[in-house]
Amino acid sequence: MGVSREAVRSGVHGAIVGSTLGSPQRGRAAYRRLTFYDPIPLRMAPQEGLDAWWVWMGHLRGQRSRWALGRSLYAQWSSTHREAVHGLANLASGLTGTLSGTVRNPQPDGAAAIQRSLFWGLVFRGRPDEAAEWAFLDASIDHAGEGATVPAYLAWVVSVTEPGCDLPAILEAGLPLLSGSSFAGKLWPILRDRSPLAGSGPAVRLAIQEADPALREGSAARALAWAVHGLLRGRDSFATCLLETASCGGPADQSAAAAGIVAGLRLGVPSDWLAPVGSAFVGSHALRGVEAPTTLEDFSLWVENLAEVHGLPAPAEPASPEPAVAEPAVTEPESSEIVLEAVEGPAEPQPAAEPEPPSPAPVPEPAPLPLTSLPPTPSEAILALVRSQDAFTASDISGIAVRWVHLDPPFLQPQSSLRLVIEFVNESGADQEVHPHLEAPTGWTAASRMAPFRLPAGGHQSFPAVIKGPAEGLRQREFLRLRLPNGEARTAILPPSAWHVVGPFVNMEGTGFEKSYAAESRQRLGEVMMGRSELMVQWKRIASDGVVLDLEPIFNNGPGVAYLWAKVQFPVDGDLRILAASGVGAVVFVDGKRISGYHDEEPLDLDRPPSHSLAEFRTPGESVILIKTLRNRKPASPLVVAFYDRDGRVIHPVAWAPMPQ
Repeated sequence: MGVSREAVRSGVHGAIVGSTLGSPQRGRAAYRRLTFYDPIPLRMAPQEGLDAWWVWMGHLRGQRSRWALGRSLYAQWSSTHREAVHGLANLASGLTGTLSGTVRNPQPDGAAAIQRSLFWGLVFRGRPDEAAEWAFLDASIDHAGEGATVPAYLAWVVSVTEPGCDLPAILEAGLPLLSGSSFAGKLWPILRDRSPLAGSGPAVRLAIQEADPALREGSAARALAWAVHGLLRGRDSFATCLLETASCGGPADQSAAAAGIVAGLRLGVPSDWLAPVGSAFVGSHALRGVEAPTTLEDFSLWVENLAEVHGLPAPAEPASPEPAVAEPAVTEPESSEIVLEAVEGPAEPQPAAEPEPPSPAPVPEPAPLPLTSLPPTPSEAILALVRSQDAFTASDISGIAVRWVHLDPPFLQPQSSLRLVIEFVNESGADQEVHPHLEAPTGWTAASRMAPFRLPAGGHQSFPAVIKGPAEGLRQREFLRLRLPNGEARTAILPPSAWHVVGPFVNMEGTGFEKSYAAESRQRLGEVMMGRSELMVQWKRIASDGVVLDLEPIFNNGPGVAYLWAKVQFPVDGDLRILAASGVGAVVFVDGKRISGYHDEEPLDLDRPPSHSLAEFRTPGESVILIKTLRNRKPASPLVVAFYDRDGRVIHPVAWAPMPQ
């Protein structure tokens, strides 16, 4: 298998068609059969995930390392999607690698990285392990768990898909990348057996819901299920494949993009599906510092050119001249990441006429396509990466990849230490002498047996380290630095949150939601109050990442009411918003004023949070936050607390004050 420009072009067109078809169906929690675009578009739907492809194109052309993906994305992509903003805020804090998607992230298993990561399957055609690795590191910027492994799996599938391939065999061959996931264990058998049957859509959706009721609608596993359902149901028809996928709803923009790219590679994209999206590339507002070309032709040619460079070489044949491509003109980005050069290119093609929607036609039963070759299987190296669950930051210094594997979360609590493993991998192709020097901030101690060593090409070496900070804890961000002769690697250590909790108080059949307790006026360490079962309770500090708070232990397996308190300093003053959401509800007070409250009994779904869980407030730069939450008969779901600016970007407190005594 070699890179076919025509196949890559069909894959690009399939992703655009799928995204445009799926966008209006996003968020639906029921199957609704579609017969064509609904509504019929006047142009392609803007997609932040496809905009990120421009960043990745520049990243590859600049020959940047896969370890620098997060830095490139942060410099030139500013999404406000709820699943992306937490990862971008972590990047701003200095966290990279898989760590930025692991900590302070309430939606790590979401589907929003799928569309963005499909790019790697097209560019690394015929090299599925590289496609999966880059896609995994891409998705890990703002996701973890299935939110990162599902994009890696899809990139692997895209990389090996070609006309005439045995699609079910390919889908099954890549399943080791999802080992232990809900998709591989519960959903794939349902899809394999039922999806090829005519009219199977509603039954498959119901069977998947019954197989895993806890799997939320916006999860990456659900998106993958809908994409695979469409691919199996429409394996000989592009239209059937896309319509079945989008009819399932959920994260339809992501699932239909995945189905469209695979179906486009296998079957091509019919002209009646291309015509409604026009000839213009329609971007969102996510890009910054990149002035991208405005035509779909240029977008496709850029991907084709990169696939020829990074994909498996095609068999030798007479070369034919390719049209020049207008490369994006780039303004100065906020950091010195990518730069895309500008050259002359062709004039923009005229838009095609918009067709009338076709009348529904009977859908034929799928006919098996011939098997051209046995699919590969994922290598042990890529399986080790996606299964390791390591939370790390990484960088590349003159061909030496340096990874800081955080065995503990990167929040330094008072009177505590952090454990890390510092790994070195020689990716330069030549032996190197490594002289590392670990530096901790003034007043800290760093214990490690690290010493100069020789690292052969492809070699690996690691050293454990234990870091201890000042006894009073950390009040602002600091960096651990590793100095090498040709550069410096670093990882961020962040101040811990200082939430204090008290409870449980009495909650009889939910009546505690409206009742006021002593904690609303007595907010000092050492204050003793009467709690549930006439037991005395007092404020105590809890360890958390500051965003996802597990309060079930405080309730001790019974109904009750609890209060959380924090005094925080923000990096800005003025109007902010606070999200306080759980499966039961919460009441929020800011500087003594109640600003929101809701009581619910629905499972927490941050794709559609309760309207009263998000409230605006004005801060002078420092505010006291008091949150009341409760537990009824069922175990308490985590309480998610996050702060946003008016544009929807995450604002993390820069300092947490101790509770007064």
